[in-house]
Amino acid sequence: MIIKNIHVFGYGQAGLQTVNITSAGKIHIQPEHLEPNSVVMDAKGKYALMPGMMDAHIHGYNGSDFADGDNIKTITRGLGEAGVSYCVATLVSLSFEKLKIALTAIDQYIAEQNKTPTAGAAIIVGVHLEGPFISKECKGAHDAQVLQEEINVEAFSKIVRLAPHVQNWKITLAPELKGAIEFIKQTRNFTVDNRQVFVHVFIGHSNAAEKCIEQALAAGAIGFTHLGNANQEQAARNKNFEPQQSTSNVVRWVMKNAQKSEFLQN
Repeated sequence: MIIKNIHVFGYGQAGLQTVNITSAGKIHIQPEHLEPNSVVMDAKGKYALMPGMMDAHIHGYNGSDFADGDNIKTITRGLGEAGVSYCVATLVSLSFEKLKIALTAIDQYIAEQNKTPTAGAAIIVGVHLEGPFISKECKGAHDAQVLQEEINVEAFSKIVRLAPHVQNWKITLAPELKGAIEFIKQTRNFTVDNRQVFVHVFIGHSNAAEKCIEQALAAGAIGFTHLGNANQEQAARNKNFEPQQSTSNVVRWVMKNAQKSEFLQN
């Protein structure tokens, strides 16, 4: 298929271009040779071609939730139609029994996806545990009854074993919890049953003190989860507020250290 007069972004090209999409699914910008008998479409400058987006924090789509353990195909197809090519399936704080249901379903989907990807559907590249290792004081909409007061690699390994096909794990935690700093250190190079697992720790649902935040970052935490939400922040609802006005230790620390880049890797 040939598409003329289409805006192209992200491929080192700018402005209106001619694009050739081959029968093998390859995309060529300003192609020198066109396939014979190709269908030609004129975008008339009204459409754009760009790489698919990546959503690293999404709980579901169009009424379906990854936590329910069903309708995963509905979610990934809907995301694909919305322009998302890759996603990290995000789960709210759940009991271990419900977490098992959700992760088993996600793991089975990923196993099938690795064998036969669904055309046009977003690819699940990992799982984001947004809890249950978060602060009860900063729980937001999470169920307080399932939140844990401490975290360790033994508890986390038990969760990871539920989804052997998941290699990338993002976890939002409150670094003030018992064992959190040591957990962050131990998961920088982590294996479960001789299987390499990549763990990406984010600080969130927390009101940790400044020293604790810096300890977590030094230990290996690489980012923050929705700063203005569930971190005991209220002043941020006002425009142009100063760090000293912040009611959240986490938000205040980030504002004071915004010039640093090492904690904004993701």
